[in-house]
Amino acid sequence: MNHLARLAPLVLALVVLALVVLVAPSLVDAQRARVPEEPRLSVTLEPFPEAGPWKRKLVLRSLRAQEVVRDRRLLELTVLEARERGRPRRHVCRYPGAPARPVEARVAAMSAGETYVEWLDLRELCWGRAARVLESGEVTVEVSYGFRARSRAVVREEGERRPPHRVPGDAFTFALPSATPGATTTSTTTGATTSTTTGATATATDASASTLTLSLAPTSTAGTPVLSVTIRGEGDDRVYVRDDLFSFDVRGPLGSVRCAIPRTTIVPIVDFYRRLSRPTRTSIAASIQCPEDTFAVAGVYEVVPVVDLVYDGARYDLEAVTGRFEGAPAAVRITSREYVEQRVEDLLAILRPSSPGAP
Repeated sequence: MNHLARLAPLVLALVVLALVVLVAPSLVDAQRARVPEEPRLSVTLEPFPEAGPWKRKLVLRSLRAQEVVRDRRLLELTVLEARERGRPRRHVCRYPGAPARPVEARVAAMSAGETYVEWLDLRELCWGRAARVLESGEVTVEVSYGFRARSRAVVREEGERRPPHRVPGDAFTFALPSATPGATTTSTTTGATTSTTTGATATATDASASTLTLSLAPTSTAGTPVLSVTIRGEGDDRVYVRDDLFSFDVRGPLGSVRCAIPRTTIVPIVDFYRRLSRPTRTSIAASIQCPEDTFAVAGVYEVVPVVDLVYDGARYDLEAVTGRFEGAPAAVRITSREYVEQRVEDLLAILRPSSPGAP
């Protein structure tokens, strides 16, 4: 009995030592988790006012000497949609076809303080509901940069065993500027003439008080797009629509292009007049309407639809709207797995008008 009493302190000491061995690593890990890791890479999306509200400059600034994956497709944005009650609804934006692992050509050694800059259009990765939320007003956008898999390094120092796969970026607030009035357009309805604002509703001043709007559906595709145009109106007036009456002004990563096909003069067929009270939808393949390679580069293109309604209804004693109508710009997103570097200086060269006397 005395022997067991003498062993009791020793057993207790061994138990305490075992608990320390088991618990100490967890305490160390918890302590490390509470201490934030020193930033490795600064990621910001700076405004690019010369290029419009949707375009931003992606600025990567290395905060130490290391290898950095410089690939804008690694961006992930979270658009916060405010709600009357509860937390904001979160919409996550990612690039279509973003790489799952580093692309060797996009990995570069950067010194401490060195920066890398590309431009991007927020609609390259924010599409659908997320894009509509961005259009709705002042919105907060959270930013992160990197890979989803922890086994892929977005930055790495020489000999580093566990480099980070993702780094946080600087959040920003996004808001589209207020709409500004456009140019005027002229429309007529069998003898009545009126002026209307480009991109807005065209109103004819006849007895039926008909109106006409022209809109282009946003499109996202990996190939050459099909442009879907809708004419809407009110009243009993009619329109006569053919594919060769449409044209499109396209502004994309490589500059501006006019899409139109030669127009053939015809005698309109009475059965092909359409009432404005029913939407008239027309789908036109860009491969037919546009010059070759208009949409060859991945990115976001702003496309303005235009229609010239040249056929009146006098031959058949019909009230038909005529005139030139221009719709609001619509986004066409072209996706691709190929990477095209979007340099700021290249875009500025496209946006700046040529100086007088320039070749």
